[in-house]
Amino acid sequence: MTLELLLKGFLVGLCIAAPVGPVGLLCIKTTLQYGRMAGLATGAGAAVADTLWAAVGAFSLVFIMSFLEAHSLEIRLFGGIILLALGAFIIFKHPSANDPEAMKKMNANMLKDFVTTFFITLSNPATIFAFLAVFAGFGLHTGGDMQKAVPLLSGVMIGSLFWWYALSFWVSLFRIKISEQSIHKINLLSGFFIAIFGLGALLSAVKFF
Repeated sequence: MTLELLLKGFLVGLCIAAPVGPVGLLCIKTTLQYGRMAGLATGAGAAVADTLWAAVGAFSLVFIMSFLEAHSLEIRLFGGIILLALGAFIIFKHPSANDPEAMKKMNANMLKDFVTTFFITLSNPATIFAFLAVFAGFGLHTGGDMQKAVPLLSGVMIGSLFWWYALSFWVSLFRIKISEQSIHKINLLSGFFIAIFGLGALLSAVKFF
């Protein structure tokens, strides 16, 4: 039973993390700019947030689910604004991958990227409702049973981290082959598409007015 729950959690974490979204774009951008560990730190923030939302689904926390449904508009607006601001920041700030000062600050940047993706994932309506739908659809509620919840949530964390490790690893293989100019263009594109995700979240909120 424990192994089965761990495997189910792994598959859920992997499937939720894998679709390319704002965090995926940030992971690719950060890996190209600072290397694999920086990219993994970026994805780790999302993995922790994924696990928190998985816990909501696993424990059937009705009061949190009710809160999310009641404040869906605010969540979409907040998430959209955050993504738009982040996209604009990336577009207008173009640090160099070979800048010595930037590299000295890499550890601080890793912490910042971890926190950024944590809050992006935590406030992303798509992630929130995807987890709730998956846990409800596949009957993964544990009813507060810690013996079931621990392997299930551990699997979610491992599955999500596995995806971010794999993504940052493969992107890092191409890092030395990509020119500074290409990295600059990738930054612009990632900022643009992250802003588009934010705009999409804001437009979806219009339906609730």
